Amino acid sequence: MTHTVMGQRRKNGELGSWQSILNKYTDPTSKNIIARTRLLYGVAIARLIALWIGAAAILAIIPFAIHVASKTQQKRAAAEAKAQQERMAATAKAQQERMAATAKAQQELEILKHKADQNDKEAQWLLGNYLDNHGDRHGAKNMWRKAGKQGHLLSQLKMASVLVDRLDDSEKSTWYEMAANQGNCYAQMQLGDMNLKNIEDIIDTNITISKYAGSSAEPKEWQIKLMDEYRESAIYWYEMAASKGDSEAQYKLGNLYLNMSRQSWDQYEEQILLKDKAVEWFRASAKQGHIESRKTLDALGIIW
Repeated sequence: MTHTVMGQRRKNGELGSWQSILNKYTDPTSKNIIARTRLLYGVAIARLIALWIGAAAILAIIPFAIHVASKTQQKRAAAEAKAQQERMAATAKAQQERMAATAKAQQELEILKHKADQNDKEAQWLLGNYLDNHGDRHGAKNMWRKAGKQGHLLSQLKMASVLVDRLDDSEKSTWYEMAANQGNCYAQMQLGDMNLKNIEDIIDTNITISKYAGSSAEPKEWQIKLMDEYRESAIYWYEMAASKGDSEAQYKLGNLYLNMSRQSWDQYEEQILLKDKAVEWFRASAKQGHIESRKTLDALGIIW
């Protein structure tokens, strides 16, 4: 019954709303000045309490935050100090290892030099390589030359390979011949190539002279004799390598015989003999899988 009456009174606007009550106490013209003052004080005090609580919380957190930051900084500093110590230790260890390696290398170099002075051809070869790797080609050639003269095969080949000037062909030929006489197929092939190159040089020289002097490009008698000597020498060295089964030497020897047979067109029997030799070497090379030899035999219409 009571609730029904109050609801009816609220509906009629007799009780009023909370906003009207608040306005009643906060209105400056209201007679309830004491109540209004008390309400304002209460709000101010509530705000002060809230500010105090916030400040207290901040003051409580600051020392903890400082402590955490300090601990973090200490850990970071300790980690950096440890890392620095490890780096310094690693650097010192690496430096010691380098010094030890350098000292060992220097000791080995002194031993190598001593052996080379005692005419140890292997030591001379190794010392020559060391000097060459360090920019001393003159000293390296001196060591290789000494070892090569004692029959060191690699030194002989190295001496021949570093003589790139045509003026050094005579010395280069000498070194290759020393290696070839030890059965080295590469040196034997190089000697064969050099002899054929000498024949080509004679032909090219005659062509050049005839072009500017208006003379015949046909070789002179002494040139023909010299070319025959070069050709026989090329055959000799190619056969040395070919007889050991070198397929490239077999191909070059076959090619040389084939060219000779084509130049002997007025001597039928010799032409047939030379061509048979060429085919023999082409077949030997082709059986080892040499592509050019197979192509040549196919061009000649011969089964390989």
